Parts: sequence; structure tokens; C-alpha cells
Amino acid sequence: MSRYPYLVLHRRRWMVRLTVPADVRTVIGQSVFKIGTGETDEHRAVVKAAPIISTLKERIAQAGVTLKKPIEVRAEALANEYRAQQASDPTEAQAFVLTDVIGFVLQQQGRSWADYGRHVRGADYDAYAGLRALPNGEAITAAIDAITTTPFLHYMEDWKPHAGLVPRCLDQAVATLKQFATLVKQPIEVLEAKHVQAWVDELIGPDGDTGLSAKTVRRKLSELRNYWRYLQSRGVVAEGRLPFDRRRVKDPPHRRKTKDERRQRFPPEDIVLLWQEAERRGDLVLSYAIRIAAYTGARLEGPCELKVSDIRIDPETGIAFMRMSDAKTQAGDRYVPIHPQIAALIEMLVKTASDDGYLLRINANNQYHERGSVVGKRFGILKTKLNFDGRFVFHSIRKTVANMFENAKCPEGVAADVVGHLKPTMTYGLYSGITRMDLRAGWMERAISYP
Repeated sequence: MSRYPYLVLHRRRWMVRLTVPADVRTVIGQSVFKIGTGETDEHRAVVKAAPIISTLKERIAQAGVTLKKPIEVRAEALANEYRAQQASDPTEAQAFVLTDVIGFVLQQQGRSWADYGRHVRGADYDAYAGLRALPNGEAITAAIDAITTTPFLHYMEDWKPHAGLVPRCLDQAVATLKQFATLVKQPIEVLEAKHVQAWVDELIGPDGDTGLSAKTVRRKLSELRNYWRYLQSRGVVAEGRLPFDRRRVKDPPHRRKTKDERRQRFPPEDIVLLWQEAERRGDLVLSYAIRIAAYTGARLEGPCELKVSDIRIDPETGIAFMRMSDAKTQAGDRYVPIHPQIAALIEMLVKTASDDGYLLRINANNQYHERGSVVGKRFGILKTKLNFDGRFVFHSIRKTVANMFENAKCPEGVAADVVGHLKPTMTYGLYSGITRMDLRAGWMERAISYP
């Protein structure tokens, strides 16, 4: 499995594998392309694969054009020309609509310019009112709107490289965009806040016993805002149009979780039980991941992504630390002193690291090449066997560490630098920078301890 799309390993050599869309398979004559690069090295294969993939996609696009009727091809050409003129000169674009676009649609509907002219004069020269007054006028205006408006997903492929999302999150965002476009059915030009709010309310289903949680809907709105900001940066929509902002997103009262139902932190003794039980069952990687998280407050990806190159010595204080990149935010990319209780473990893992430099040997043979998800599944099995319910997850260890810092009365800025949270104030968050390594190390030793 490769981290790159369309690249797969076959008999120790990388090859391009591209599925042909179902609607053009009859034209192309096959359901999947398989073309070898001849390379055993993944990075060299990526370079060779790029022109192959480009050629195959062009072939698929041409096959799609072949399937289209001449009328559809002409309508698509008019739409592209209209958008180009709209971007460069809106006045010319409107003139283009009144001549080329309306003329094309009238011809397809079997109507004449003379007939249209009579209705326009009768509507005080309102072009669209004249169109609606024609027999089958609603179909005519709908056909014109289809050419002169932009489908919501029109720029999605252009947006993907600029989304700034890792593969899993990008796929999730794409699914959200497609779901929104299917349910809302509004082009970019006329999309309004009321359309978005109606979609939000439908997802939550406030009157029913089931529906998405407010947290999930907020995540979807964030993904949609990402796409919308790209459209604004391209000048496709005005900066002042913000249909996805300030939407009402609330869980219905009868479906809100009580305090006892929310995610809980592990008692310190239970974290010890977890890593000891993982070790007893022979899952040393899981045991090590739990121990590292227990003494750093790291998210799941933290210990799983650690490499030998991430273990360093602070030149100012001589303290050994780990560079941890388990970030969902910039604050999560941080430098954490190595707690004395795991110093020997880290030293051993450095000596026995895998050839690719990772401290934990994890076979991340999954769609997104995510090492953390492999360990997360094993943690889920372990905690369930130890009778921990859904309130307890790997992230609960992080909650425990944060609680230890609070109980030790550690300054919040120091704790934030260790666990990877944004600092809450402008003075510490924007201007202060990171706290000294020895200060972090001292508070970690005082605050984090297990029976």
C-alpha cells in the first residue's frame, strides 16, 4: 500500500492502478488500468507515475466527451465561456447571455427570436420575465440557469491540493461536499445561509430520536468553509458572502449527553493496568505507546510517529527531549522533555528502531498509511476486555495527564507546551513563545506519577 494515490506494490515493483468510471467503461473497453513503472523505489515510482496518470485521466475525460450528445457538449462549452467572461468582464458576460445563451436555449426548445421578442416587450423588456411568459417558460429559464450558474462541486478538484488536509481528512471533506451538493442542490451563485441552515437542521433532526451530533455537523461545516474560502480566494464568490458562518448548531435537549456519558479520564492506576495487561498479552508496541502517552499527554499518533531523529538534547540545558508531531493544530507540534520514568524505555527503543527510523515497529498496511489507527484498534480491543466502556478511549490518557498538571498547580502555559494546546491568552500565546526546557521537565517530574 502506497501513501500516494493510484500507486500499488505488485511483486516488489510499483505500478499505477486507476479504476475506470463505470459510465465510460464501454468506450474504453476495460474497468481498470494497470501499468507498471518498473521501479522498486516508491519515490522514483511516483515521478514515473505522474505522466502515466495524467495520460490515463485525459483518456477517461475524452471517453466522457464521446458519450455526451452534441447538445450537451455545446451547452458545456457555453457554460465555460460564460464563466470565463464573468471572471474578466461581467458586462460582456451579460451580453453573452442575451445573445448566445438565450439563442441556443430557444433553438433547443423550438422557439423563435420573434416569439421571444413579443413576450419581452410585453414584460417591459425584462429578459427573464419574457422567457417565463413563453410556453414552457420554466423549462427555458431552468436551461439558461444550468448554463449561467456554477454547480457547487465545479471547483472541487481544483480545491483539493489547496485544502491543506491529510488524505483521510481530505476524503472525509470530499464526502461532505458531495453530500451537501446532493441534498441542497443550489449553485454557487444563489447559495444562501437559509439553504445551509435547512441542511444543518435536517442532519441534526431536532424532533427525532436519531440524527447527527452537533460536533459532527460543526466538523462538516468546517470542511465546507474550507472549500468556500478557496472559492473566495479565487474570486469566484465575494468576500462578504458567508453562508456557512454563524449557523445554529445545537444538540436537541433530549439527545444531549449527561456529564457521566461524556469522555472520561482514566484513573492513574488504570493506565498502569492497561500497559501491564498489554505487555502480559505480548503486545509490546501497544504497551510502549500507552507508557509514552502516559508520561507526555500525547495523542495516539504521537508515540506511533516517533523516530530516532526526534530524540534530541537541548543544547541550553542538556535535557533529553522528544519532538512530537501528533498535531491537529500547530500547538501540537512540540518538544517534550523525556520523563525519567520512560528514559530507559526511549533509550532501548532508539537502539532497536526499525530500518525506517520509527521507534515503534508498526505495520501500517492500511488505506492512509496511518500508524496510529493500527495501535488504536488494538487499544480498543484491550480496554474492552478490561471492561472499560465507550467513555474511555486512548485520548482519555491525555485527559489524565492534563488533570495531573492541574492538581499539581502547574502554570497553564507550561502544561500547554507539554500536552500541545494553544495558550489561552495573547500575552502567553502570541508573545511569550515556548517555556524553557528545564521548566517543563521540572513540572513534568512533579506532576506526572503513577502507582
